Amino acid sequence: MDTTPKLRFDRIDMVFSRPKQPPVQILKSVSFNVGEGEFVCLLGPSGCGKSTLLNIAAGLLKPSAGTVSVDSKIVTGPGRDRGVVFQEYALFPWLTVRQNVILGAKSADGKFDGDKVDHFLIVTGMYDHRDKLPKELSGGMKQRAAIARTLANDPEIILMDEPFGALDPYTREALQDQLIELWSGSKKTILFVTHSVEEAAYLAGTVILLKAHPGELKATISNEVAWPRERASEDLIGIERTIRSVERT
Repeated sequence: MDTTPKLRFDRIDMVFSRPKQPPVQILKSVSFNVGEGEFVCLLGPSGCGKSTLLNIAAGLLKPSAGTVSVDSKIVTGPGRDRGVVFQEYALFPWLTVRQNVILGAKSADGKFDGDKVDHFLIVTGMYDHRDKLPKELSGGMKQRAAIARTLANDPEIILMDEPFGALDPYTREALQDQLIELWSGSKKTILFVTHSVEEAAYLAGTVILLKAHPGELKATISNEVAWPRERASEDLIGIERTIRSVERT
């Protein structure tokens, strides 16, 4: 049986230099693995380096030390095997929803599969809004469009940086449910950054807990609560208690 992780963080350090000030270490020797088809949440306080780790995995930042690898190949820059969804939506404001999603679906030679574009507009609930500009959309609709664009690129790994953090609780829960449905159908590998214990407990199969100053691995918590999950269930509340208890230690 192949036990090679899909995504591997190996002793990641990240130090940022500052003008006329001492350098600051954001991450210190962080190592963990994400298996094929896993849904893993990175959880920790503000400033612990969660987003920095995600950007390193995306190839947008180079670590000061250590490596990130996908299928044992070291990440040296962005690639189509990794799709990123940011909190800020990152849609092109002059393009319609469908045109934004087409950008994600285009191959290196500029071709795209229109049926695939429409499929992801449908599964994210954005097909009826495909001709709207981003300024005509609510926050939740913008994020659905951003997710559709990422999925249309058909990445092997989806990296999500607090994608629901700016949304109201109702919309946030609705998009959490939709994301789980999409993940269950595709079995993509997902690494999801959050600062919410409740969100991590609801979404993740594994929770990677970081501590800050500098960011170090504090704990790896397995979440074996069966799907479908109920937010108010004793099992899920038990996982939340476990996470909070480890956070306090």
